[in-house]
Amino acid sequence: MAFTILLVCNCRKEGLRTIPYDDVYEYGESSYSFRINLTEAYGGHRFSGNVNADIGNWLFSKSGLKLKEARDEYVSEQIEKFQVCCDDNLRYATENGVTPHPIAYEMTIDMRPATQCASGVVGIDVELYRYTGGAHGSRLVTCRNYSDKDGHLISLDEIFDEGYQETLEQLLETKLLLYAGCSSMEELGDAGYNPDADVFIPDNFRLRDDDIVFIYNQYDIAPYSTGVTELSVTYREMKKAGIRYSGMTWK
Repeated sequence: MAFTILLVCNCRKEGLRTIPYDDVYEYGESSYSFRINLTEAYGGHRFSGNVNADIGNWLFSKSGLKLKEARDEYVSEQIEKFQVCCDDNLRYATENGVTPHPIAYEMTIDMRPATQCASGVVGIDVELYRYTGGAHGSRLVTCRNYSDKDGHLISLDEIFDEGYQETLEQLLETKLLLYAGCSSMEELGDAGYNPDADVFIPDNFRLRDDDIVFIYNQYDIAPYSTGVTELSVTYREMKKAGIRYSGMTWK
């Protein structure tokens, strides 16, 4: 899956650009392939600084480094862990008199600007795929929402007045039932969802002008086979339910 980063000019000469990385590390007969299309913000010291710092911390658990440096350090750490796995695999095979099977790991990170963002928001969609053995890999879909003014990460607490959580959880539960085609929580099991799971408010969402799309990844509220669930709740629906909407305060 390949994505192209499109820059939308906003006259302040700030935007997003792609840092591509594509490499295969070989260790004996085993290999670890990396494909990372990293999005970097540029222009406007506060904007680019805040966006890039968040990406580095969230994606690579690195702070105080430029994005390419954070990526390279992270990849090096993954390779070190990979080498340990390969050595353990060879040791086990030798001790048990069997032929070691080559290990093939894979990591893909695709980042791209989110489409249909709310006014004043710079959204970045991120899709991560990682295979480190087992029956299947893991796939995560995430959206990061930044103020186009200073690049800070926007939270729901910034949008709604205090006390919105319980009502929003009820709206999301209703939306999930509609999405799954169920009339009760008990029926969710037949639709591939965990009927005992709490429908929580994820901190993974996409801000748009008319609605917020809440993203639930695999295992959040359903098993791997169900995949990613995205639930849209409009601002009108939230207002009708009694949620006080503060507005786009990040502008």
